[in-house]
Amino acid sequence: MVRVIPLGGLGEFGLNAMVLEHGDERLLIDAGLMFPSPLTPGIGVVVPDWTWLLEEPEKLKGVVLTHGHEDHVGALPSLLERLQVPVYGTPFTLGVARGRVDVAGLAGDFRSVDAREEFLVGTGFRVELIRVMHSIPEATAISVRTPDGTSLVHTGDLKLDDDPVDGLGTDLRRFEELGEEGVTCLLSDSTGAEQERPTPPEREVERTFAELFPRAKGRLIVSMFASNVHRLKFTLELAATLGRKVVLAGRSLQRNIDLARELGLIDVPSHLIVPAEDAPSLPAHQVLILATGSQAEPRSALVQMAMGTWLARSTPPPIPAADVEPGAPGHAHAGDPEALIPLPTLTIQAGDTVILSARAIPGNERLVGALIDRLLERGATVYYGGSYPGVHVSGHGSQPHQRRIIEAVRPRHFVPIHGELRHLHRHLQLARETGLVPEPGLLLARDGDVLEFQNGTGRHVAQIPTGRVLKDRWGDGQLDDAAVAEREKLAELGIIVAALVVDVAGQRIVSGPHLEGRGLSREEALFLPDVAVDARQTLETVTRALLGDVAFVREELTRAVRRAMKQRTGKRSAVLPIVVRL
Repeated sequence: MVRVIPLGGLGEFGLNAMVLEHGDERLLIDAGLMFPSPLTPGIGVVVPDWTWLLEEPEKLKGVVLTHGHEDHVGALPSLLERLQVPVYGTPFTLGVARGRVDVAGLAGDFRSVDAREEFLVGTGFRVELIRVMHSIPEATAISVRTPDGTSLVHTGDLKLDDDPVDGLGTDLRRFEELGEEGVTCLLSDSTGAEQERPTPPEREVERTFAELFPRAKGRLIVSMFASNVHRLKFTLELAATLGRKVVLAGRSLQRNIDLARELGLIDVPSHLIVPAEDAPSLPAHQVLILATGSQAEPRSALVQMAMGTWLARSTPPPIPAADVEPGAPGHAHAGDPEALIPLPTLTIQAGDTVILSARAIPGNERLVGALIDRLLERGATVYYGGSYPGVHVSGHGSQPHQRRIIEAVRPRHFVPIHGELRHLHRHLQLARETGLVPEPGLLLARDGDVLEFQNGTGRHVAQIPTGRVLKDRWGDGQLDDAAVAEREKLAELGIIVAALVVDVAGQRIVSGPHLEGRGLSREEALFLPDVAVDARQTLETVTRALLGDVAFVREELTRAVRRAMKQRTGKRSAVLPIVVRL
């Protein structure tokens, strides 16, 4: 008997984490985070709640990673800080994951595995990685077989591409071989389930860049996901062909290019990358800036350039020459403070050409739209998906690709994964339309559902508690729902600091309340003097004896100010009471 328990990723984009259980052993596939909504103040990232998994820590025998995107590896530090288990994946995937773990100051047992190489996790999970095409190198699907004859295939994130830029497309033949052997359940990526047309190949972006780059008469600024090494590779090659020097604006770009060079995925001439301080002195038509910020992250290089505040201290040093060993003199590392070189401000200006080679993450559209507007205001020519579709293609397969995977595997059961509920429903319907999966084998699962496969039959049997852990943007602190609700309330209503001076011995109010508002509208701020008068009148009714009770006075001050604010403006702003005792 095998149980499948998703802890995240089935009902949202991100948080991908799925537990397989056989006997007294468990295997975790992926440990991903999710980026918060722009409406969630102060939240940096969201990670799965591992509580259920950690209640019996001895059962977890390993983590297998499908690929190196944050929504699949970003929560690994939050798990490894509490539980040390082996982590398996391809070399590039482990390189990315190791970087996340190192930054967190943790150690990890990382075990590199190649595609089509079978390995054992615990005593009961025979695992094999299957090469798939995605928007990051060395992405894989996962085949898991157990001694009771259960065979599961987890696709990870994938698409089909007949002419992959690295020559390594999805290993469809291996999917077919597994299908011929018999697959109990296929768990398949649902991200593109609403798209009816085939996902375009990556070559379309390559052709589009080859068309747009020569048009640019001034500087070229290209922004994409830093993990899209295939796209970075042909961007760098095209820059070299056109005689443009490249500036890397963003530490994640530097890290991923360094890792790709180390693994032989990119060959970057040492003279191509130049320090950012050289950019202002070079002719504009000889400069290409690769910048983070395609999602309009406030602290990203592209956003800061659009605001005119991008300085060298936020920029990593150039890639060292190939003959300089790491750690040797002359080797600069992006994380070393002494390697950061003061630079002048670089600003988007008229004559620049900016290419946003990424789609906006769902929920991020308004921020990206505002960034595009800002770039246009500064006089740049901007190419983005809405105006020029060829600048980006998805790394996820659409309906034709999803159908082809189902046809190759021909599973007895099908579970859509990775997506919001509407994507899961549409993917399940697609599987139904193929007629290849028996109707009882079409299973819709959500986070926390327990699916059990026994004697070739799968069914829902239970549900376990799942949740999300909210990480503070400025540190490792965790926020509960009450703290987030309080932040949302402060963002909506603002806050009033109310100071009252009390002579405790004389049992009288000396002065106040003195009010100062933050986050209030102009009209609300104008009412503060009147609110102070109203609140003072209320406080004057407090008996002299009670004025000696500071805790009571603080509560009454809060109530009086909130009540007066409600009467004047209709809003009950938050109040921070300060009682000064004489």
